Amino acid sequence: MPQYGQPPAQPSAPPSTPNPPPLPSASPPPPADDKPPSGGPSASDDDEPGEWTRMYGGNR
Repeated sequence: MPQYGQPPAQPSAPPSTPNPPPLPSASPPPPADDKPPSGGPSASDDDEPGEWTRMYGGNR
């Protein structure tokens, strides 16, 4: 029965949760910003963004 009491409390959490996620999500961007200049927005290869650009032409 305790589980049934939690669902009603969730509706109140969603509005409060959407705010916290944005903060943690904004933390990863900083480190990623350092990669774009090295590999670019398409630097999906965290291992070696330089090689990725060379393989694709180095344009992106």
